[in-house]
Amino acid sequence: ILLDLGCCVWLASLGSFLAIFDNMLVIQGRFILLDSFLHFFTVFSIMAYLKFKKNSTRPFSFNWWTWLLLMGLALAGAVSTRYSGIFVALLLGGMVAFDMWNMIGDLSISPRRWAVHFVCRGYFLVILPAILYILQFYILFSVLKNTGPQDDMMSSAFQASLKGGLASITKGQAQVVAYGSQITLRHTHGKQCWLHSHAHVYPIKYPDDRGSSAQQQVTCYPFKDVNNWWIVKDPNRDTLATDYPPIPVKNGDIIQLVHGTTGRALN
Repeated sequence: ILLDLGCCVWLASLGSFLAIFDNMLVIQGRFILLDSFLHFFTVFSIMAYLKFKKNSTRPFSFNWWTWLLLMGLALAGAVSTRYSGIFVALLLGGMVAFDMWNMIGDLSISPRRWAVHFVCRGYFLVILPAILYILQFYILFSVLKNTGPQDDMMSSAFQASLKGGLASITKGQAQVVAYGSQITLRHTHGKQCWLHSHAHVYPIKYPDDRGSSAQQQVTCYPFKDVNNWWIVKDPNRDTLATDYPPIPVKNGDIIQLVHGTTGRALN
């Protein structure tokens, strides 16, 4: 890059030496952080632009097409690695727009030829990176379609789309809350937590001789868990099955909540 910017070999070598042995970059590489990949695609996209700029005197040549394509691929990689990669896209987009503006004043370039330049740059630097960005998500969701240990970091709607996770619980469930639906209840004020229960019961006697109900424990759990699920039951019926068509729960209805894994009713 420094050589393409007009620096001497010694200055370019010094810049390379500083980049290779920079302590921050070495640590990021050791921990395999995304910043290392972002730096690679950022530097490569800038280098591709400089190479493309050098071939501007020979438009539509093999090298011209090659560096334009590589610049688009590098931009797609930068934006796909981290959203902060959008800044290098804005930087190169501004420089390309400046080049196009200068071409307008070049009388040797006809309006039709200028339009061809505009379309080529627009396709390789805007449309192609956008297609690659979307394609990566398509491939990701096609391959990683099963549940995993980090699912709780995602939204419930996304978890419900994964096999073996919430999808097994909400399969065939109506979009609206109906009798027989399985739901979770989350606290909306302060720190978030979900209504939670499990097979453990309160002790009959506490150490200070206080008595308890000795019933199943009900708590507020700050993480998503299978024990956070409750079944909406009609108190006038004994079945937990969902009717077809489902009977939606309306405002003011009296309902009963039954714990999904233990089958105990919430008191």
